[in-house]
Amino acid sequence: MRRILILSLILLILIPLNQAGGVPNTKTAVFISKYSTRSMDEQTLDYYQRIEEYYDVYILEDTLVTKNDPKWKAYSQVSDLIFLINLNDEALNETRDSFCKNLSPALNESVGLVFAGNSVIFKGDENSSVSSCLYTEYFNFAESFRNTEIASNSIDITSSHPITEGYSETSYNLKENKKIYPVVYPKEGIVLAEVTGDPDGYGPLSSGNYPLITLWQGINHNTVSFGITTSKITRCYDCLNWEIFDQALNWASNDENMGYELSTDKDTYFLDERIEIKTESHVEIKDVDGKIIYPTGEVYDLLFIGSENEWRSLYLLQDEDPPGEYIISTNIEGLNRMKKINVKKMILDLEVDNNTEPILITSDFKDKYGRNLEVSSAKLIISKPSGLQEIYQFNDTDSISLSYDVTESGNYFVMVEAEYEPDKKQIGVKNFYFKLSPKLKFIPRNITKKFNERINFTESIMITNIGNEGVSNINPIKDGEISNWINFNQTPFTIGPGNSTEFNFGISVLGYQERTYTGYINFSSENGFNIFPINIQLDYLGNLEITPLSFEESLTINEAKEVEFLLENTGKGNLGIESISMSPEIEGWVEISNRPKFIIPNGEVPLRAVIVVDRPLTQTFKQIDGSINIRTENGLHSPPPSIKLKLYSDIATEVETFYPRLIEIEKRVEYLKEKTDVETFEQEIERLRTKIMNTQDLYNNEQLETSYEMYTEVEKEVEDLRKQVEETENKLEENKKRLIRLLIILGIIVIVGIIGYKAYKKIKGNKEYGWLYKKWKEH
Repeated sequence: MRRILILSLILLILIPLNQAGGVPNTKTAVFISKYSTRSMDEQTLDYYQRIEEYYDVYILEDTLVTKNDPKWKAYSQVSDLIFLINLNDEALNETRDSFCKNLSPALNESVGLVFAGNSVIFKGDENSSVSSCLYTEYFNFAESFRNTEIASNSIDITSSHPITEGYSETSYNLKENKKIYPVVYPKEGIVLAEVTGDPDGYGPLSSGNYPLITLWQGINHNTVSFGITTSKITRCYDCLNWEIFDQALNWASNDENMGYELSTDKDTYFLDERIEIKTESHVEIKDVDGKIIYPTGEVYDLLFIGSENEWRSLYLLQDEDPPGEYIISTNIEGLNRMKKINVKKMILDLEVDNNTEPILITSDFKDKYGRNLEVSSAKLIISKPSGLQEIYQFNDTDSISLSYDVTESGNYFVMVEAEYEPDKKQIGVKNFYFKLSPKLKFIPRNITKKFNERINFTESIMITNIGNEGVSNINPIKDGEISNWINFNQTPFTIGPGNSTEFNFGISVLGYQERTYTGYINFSSENGFNIFPINIQLDYLGNLEITPLSFEESLTINEAKEVEFLLENTGKGNLGIESISMSPEIEGWVEISNRPKFIIPNGEVPLRAVIVVDRPLTQTFKQIDGSINIRTENGLHSPPPSIKLKLYSDIATEVETFYPRLIEIEKRVEYLKEKTDVETFEQEIERLRTKIMNTQDLYNNEQLETSYEMYTEVEKEVEDLRKQVEETENKLEENKKRLIRLLIILGIIVIVGIIGYKAYKKIKGNKEYGWLYKKWKEH
């Protein structure tokens, strides 16, 4: 699956665009630093802008190399240049081993690597150092010596090389006096420029000249150290300037400066001769795997012997070997080279003199020493412009000669096939052009049509006699491979000088295969003949079928997934794919990693898309529905394949936000414990705590949808619990108020009763003793 992801991101990369937009350059570069966007410090940004002038640039944060992220693997395989500058401390220290290990496969990708600034640094010892990959076992380009203490403002060009072209071997201003990182002792590198100073301060190294620009060459890579942290190399007198930097990048990223050359001592051989083969490289060659491939398909091994950068092989041709085109194939460290050579039995000279009519065709057969060589048979084949052939046979001869009457205007193909032994032949070919004197003029001059299906149609030709005499008894004859497609009912006719006539005919397209079918109408007359060519191209339309038509993917932040659609051409014809783009909804979330351009009939190709969640989400869950728009030569495909993205934030972190709310609820429950039974609330709080932990476990086990469902449940249940507790509090408060009201009513009743009782006593007394008082008063 990883290989598929890398290849798909390829390819991707089939047509890379500059990240800033605009027209793509011819080369691509990976810009590796501690930054992931174009927001950089000034010096790093200066380097980026300079590279961006000539390359389509992929910005890549160095941590992605450390993690061997699919983006890094994809970018490294399709880029011409890998540029490293201003790496973070982890990439140079704690994670250096992983970073350098994952960077090292680029040495086998026919790519240029440029280490600039602190990517060349070595500080400390080999075990606990801040160190460049140049000093690790994965590159092993230099000895480990501290190189951080040089302070200088000049640089000396020491070698003549295409990288230093235009720079004399003298000193230039650098406009820099800090953060200059030389490679103190490079291993087998070419030193192009040096800087003066003491690289290790009080260490064992003395002050002197040390390499600042160094080139290491391999079969599949060019690596340059450019040990300048800042890019302030302009705007001063006699500055170093940008040209040397541009030339370093251009030369390092040019794959013509990598690899090796395969050559032979000559291009044409005779049987019984030796083939001398040489491979030569600018670097040491350790071994060469060689093959020789015969015209008949047999393959034989070649033994190469050599040392350092030059290896050679010999191969003896024998008389029983077939003449023809041979292929020499070599492989060095996975890099293939091929060279074609021609092997002959004889010298076969074929000459055509087409300055006269009839034309003269001659051929002589000689051995490799120039002596006449008799062959048992020789066949002369002449192919006319119409496709018709004429064959002439010669036996037991050392030469042939033929006066040939040309009957058609156009290009002729002549082939001589000489058999020198039974079933052993050598071939010679020649082309020539001849134009007959015209008498009839056709409008149009020919018929060339293209159809997507079998069809019937009619055409007409305006035939004009442009000669000075009449052309009589013109008899139209259909011929060629489509002669049975052509239909007309025409008797011989005559056209006087300067006159014209219209010739009508029909064509029924009867072919099945996709190709161009040819034929012609030969207007033969007593004055000669004229050919009217007809070319019918049958180009069936393709038909795109996509499976599946939709994908639904669930992802969380900092996660990437690949989906694959299968594009199938179910039509009869080839299908060209003009463009593939994302709908606005998923643009920025989904990247196409490969862009198929062509599908043969009944063929199928994968379309791979990488979904990357590389930005924070503003909500816990976000659903995005979009589609991939595929435009073929038949138009925009409908319906387009759709992608539904279910994006989840860090639910394990967000669900923890419910803990403070539970604590607040727990405090309120504790207060209620003195007034009512709260055991149910306490159990619910404990259950919710467990459910929060279960939610986190589900998320950590990548069960995103289930964890989100549980998250929403927890959110609702916490709120429901809060409302229940609040409702209980309200009920208790209402009961309290109701009791107080009841007590007040009872108090009023008691008071009213006491007052009533006293009034009753008073009234009753008056009634019982009123007569006595009245009697006393009368007395």
